[in-house]
Amino acid sequence: MISEIKIRPINNPKGNTVAFGSFTLFDTVTINCKVNKGSNGLFVGLPSRLGKDKEGKDRWWKEVFIKEEAFKKVNEKVVEAYENATSGENQGEPPGPTDQTAGIPW
Repeated sequence: MISEIKIRPINNPKGNTVAFGSFTLFDTVTINCKVNKGSNGLFVGLPSRLGKDKEGKDRWWKEVFIKEEAFKKVNEKVVEAYENATSGENQGEPPGPTDQTAGIPW
């Protein structure tokens, strides 16, 4: 269960990242994330680090592993929180941290 989502939209993003945030699972584990804009829409990026593969080529390695079914729900809820934080009713106000709590069920 996602128990908390925090979103911090970026004013005038210059790249694909449009927000930074975090989500908490089961009121115990908090994972930092980014909301990115890709060719297929918004998606959540999890922590990763740049390293080398067996052939010596640069590659991004995941540092957090979430099962695919659960990650689909995380992605859906975090993107929804971002969209709520940047919706038309919030335009004109500087974006700030947005807490979406209250036991978000999946």
